[in-house]
This record gives sequence, C-alpha cells and structure tokens, in this order.
Amino acid sequence: MFIHDLDDSDNTKAKESAMLGLPYKSIFSEEVKIGERTIEGSQLKWSVFHDFPADRMYSVMQEWVFPFIKALHSDKNSAYSKYMDDG
Repeated sequence: MFIHDLDDSDNTKAKESAMLGLPYKSIFSEEVKIGERTIEGSQLKWSVFHDFPADRMYSVMQEWVFPFIKALHSDKNSAYSKYMDDG
C-alpha cells in the first residue's frame, strides 16, 4: 500500500506542478541501483506493475520495490526508517 500511495502522491504533485508551471522531479524519474542491478525508477511505480501476474508482482515487490522503499530516506532515526526497518 505504501508504494501505491507514493505513486498517487507523485502523480498528484506532477499534475499540480504542471498546472502551475513549476518544475517537478519525480522520485521515480531516475535510474535506481538495487544491489548489482540498475533499473528505471518508473518500473517501481504501482501503476506499472499492479497488473502483473502474481508471481511476477511478488518478484518485483521483493527484489525491487522493498529495497527502493527502504533506501528512500537515509535518516535512520526517521519514523519511516523505524517502521520499515524489518519490512
């Protein structure tokens, strides 16, 4: 659910920025290094992988999305880091 909310929030901010003529950089816009693999950040959006077959979705969540989420905030003392530490 967290990645779904991140995707929605990111889309909303992009739309608002476009309407106001302001620049916006998506958290999904860059390549992401996960372990030895580098992937396009857009592949981590819920709207991209939510219709994948169950086994593929599980793989994407386990191998890409959870590591991406855990690395979003480098502040180890943030509430986010504490909740996601063992996620």
